[in-house]
Amino acid sequence: MTMEVAMALFLTGCYLVILAMWRKRKLTSYSRLLAHFDDYFNLDKLDASGNTEYTECFSHRWVMKEITTPEPGRLTSIFQEHMKDNALFGSLWVGFILAASSMILVLLLLGAIRALGFALPIFAVGIIMSFGSSSLKESEQLLNTVQSVFPSGIAVEDYLYVKIAYDTLERWVILSGVVGGGLMLVSPFGEYIPTLAAFIIAQVARFILWAPALFLLKYSVVLTILYLGLGVILISHVIISASRIMVAKLGGFRKSVINNSAQNFSEDTVQEIENPSKKKHK
Repeated sequence: MTMEVAMALFLTGCYLVILAMWRKRKLTSYSRLLAHFDDYFNLDKLDASGNTEYTECFSHRWVMKEITTPEPGRLTSIFQEHMKDNALFGSLWVGFILAASSMILVLLLLGAIRALGFALPIFAVGIIMSFGSSSLKESEQLLNTVQSVFPSGIAVEDYLYVKIAYDTLERWVILSGVVGGGLMLVSPFGEYIPTLAAFIIAQVARFILWAPALFLLKYSVVLTILYLGLGVILISHVIISASRIMVAKLGGFRKSVINNSAQNFSEDTVQEIENPSKKKHK
């Protein structure tokens, strides 16, 4: 098992580093797109204070069409038509499909846990990070679309959207490289990670849950049960909230562009807009 963990750490780390390097090459072409904006437009006219909304540009129309009001896929359209014609029969089929798929997924998960053990969550982290958030995919789509039509139909305001998308992709590349490199560095010590993880979980459960619960048990069983229930809920809430904050930080593109403002720009972006290296007019 220890060898499996070490191999899982090393392989997942290599995968993330290679993926980051591959996307870094794409960042190079996107950086040239930003330079083209500097060549074609005067970036001084852009307001990076967050007080101005930019909606009259190609990127805004793309966001409204592809993100805010996306067209349903083929399967979604078929499902909607089926539910419209026969809601009861459609609901029964949906329930049957969900129940069957849940059982299959549970069996597959149990089989994977039996085969891979502690290596399974490591591979899961690598897969999740390789796909990234929805903002990562949307950022790449916008950059590719603007790059394919530039400069036809592109306005200076598009620079704001393109810059946010570029920053989102760049953050993912940095994070993926750091996490991948970290996994590769700790892979020689993989045999100690399951023991260390079990020790940390046991200590947290002991001091946060079991010790106070045993103290309350001397006075009231009801209070003990309530405390354990609230403790589990609180820990789950903290984990979920931390995950949401991390996803929101990494996926700033969707939040920024849907708000239609520049208020979510990083300070580096603001300085780059307010003090461009070149000042050219249309």
